[in-house]
Amino acid sequence: MKKNEQGNNEVRFMTDASGRKQAETAEMASSAKSDFLASMSHEIRTPMNSIMGFVELAKDSDSISQVRDYLGKIADSAELLLRIINDMLGISKAEERACREYAMSIEKPRFDGLVLVCDDNHMNQEVICEHLARVGLRTIVVDNGKIAVDTTARRKEKGEKPFDLIFMDMFMPVMDGMEAATRITALDTGAPIVAVTANIWPGNWKDTRKMGCPIAWASLLHPKSCGAYC
Repeated sequence: MKKNEQGNNEVRFMTDASGRKQAETAEMASSAKSDFLASMSHEIRTPMNSIMGFVELAKDSDSISQVRDYLGKIADSAELLLRIINDMLGISKAEERACREYAMSIEKPRFDGLVLVCDDNHMNQEVICEHLARVGLRTIVVDNGKIAVDTTARRKEKGEKPFDLIFMDMFMPVMDGMEAATRITALDTGAPIVAVTANIWPGNWKDTRKMGCPIAWASLLHPKSCGAYC
């Protein structure tokens, strides 16, 4: 009987020790996570506060030269914020530099075509459309994947020329970009689809290719850079 009690005590001691160790490990992990989030919050908020501050100053300024100066500082802060995010996501600096050098090496082209822009964020819509307009491209804008599919299908039914290019946001309400790209590809119009997403892990590029998007634009890299993953 005493032997059994001794054995039970040993088991209880080992269980208690194991439980304490797990609790200590969990506490250390929680503390490390809190420290990391606090550090990242500071790193992200610093350039973001600068951006917001200079935006307010630019809105209240009547001087064109002063507004240009503010815009330059906003761009610098945005670049810093972008580098912080890229570091968090583990994006290779060499990859980012290669994309930028490639973009800078290309002379500004001119095109004549019609592009479908599918994005539920109005600011993204404006940025994409403005960039496309500067190289001569006309745009039709829709807010979700279902409208994009319907618009593409109607053009085909009417015998109209297919879109020369489709920019497809991957995350939208009603119908996301993945499903919309799959359905548009099934329509066999021949219009190339560019996946636009900030979700830039390599596995996601493979998913976009499977859904009919041979090219993906990593919107977090740089507004002048397109990352083509074939």
